Amino acid sequence: MAGEFGLEPQAGELEDAFRGALLLQARVIDLHKLAFGYDVKLPEEIQRVFGQRVVARLKPEGGNLVEEIVLCLQFHLDRRNLASTLLRLEGIRQKLINRKGLIVDQIRKFITDTLGNKDQDEIELQKSWHALISELIRLGSLRPDLDQIVLVSAEIEKSGAPLWAARVRRHAAGTDRDPILPTDWREAWEWRCACALLDSIDAHHELRTLFEQRQVQTTALARAYQELVAEKCWLNVFNNSPDSVQQDLKRYLNAIQAMGTGVGLRAMRYRRDAQEAMTRAYRAVPCWVLPQWRVSETIPSEIGLFDLVIIDEASQSDIWALPFCCVGKSS
Repeated sequence: MAGEFGLEPQAGELEDAFRGALLLQARVIDLHKLAFGYDVKLPEEIQRVFGQRVVARLKPEGGNLVEEIVLCLQFHLDRRNLASTLLRLEGIRQKLINRKGLIVDQIRKFITDTLGNKDQDEIELQKSWHALISELIRLGSLRPDLDQIVLVSAEIEKSGAPLWAARVRRHAAGTDRDPILPTDWREAWEWRCACALLDSIDAHHELRTLFEQRQVQTTALARAYQELVAEKCWLNVFNNSPDSVQQDLKRYLNAIQAMGTGVGLRAMRYRRDAQEAMTRAYRAVPCWVLPQWRVSETIPSEIGLFDLVIIDEASQSDIWALPFCCVGKSS
């Protein structure tokens, strides 16, 4: 049979010969499949993809043309896979828009900076991507719990505790105890509600505010009384004085107002006018209240001009207050 089919003759024992024949049988089956299953259909498939001109080159070029066709097909498949990959990446980028969180930032950084870098190892890229996807799946499995946290925190915020609700959303619970939601939170909540109720119905703060307003108004009223009495006294003095004294009082008032602090260029002139007016009008005013530095500018320098001179806070006055005592008959 070996000579009939052009095969190598089998030597040795009969059992070894049968094993070799079985191996040859498998090779013959592969060759038969290649010849009648692929080679027969190859020209037809090449014509469907590349046209008749390429089929005409098949017999003269043989295996070289087949290798070229394989490379061309591989190129187009890679190109199609690349387009599909870019489309998937764009879809992932669209899903990441308006999303926040650590895992979202890591995926966005991986797509932008790491993916497509020729210096990156392919195996490491796969490991990194699988780790990111695994974390994303884990977080997705926690979605019902996270939704429950959002619902509870919203109810807490609606009940009047926005800071506590923010802490519930941000801070993770501990393994042993939860500092954000202690076991006595209900008692604390009810205690704070009671305090808020008492503060809302307690008028102590309002009474304190009214009392302060009353003090301010009383002080203003007392000051107004003082100013009214002073103005009325001056009005009576002015009305009870003769015309010459009234004119002198007007001159004195105008001179004092024009003099101001007494340091201007015309201060000496206004001071002299005030002294001249007061020399003729001081007897019409029974009582004068003046600061020490105004006495010498206003009152004539005559000994015993007034019946009584009173120096307020005399224990704190120095020797410059001594001449003022001479203006009165007693001090």
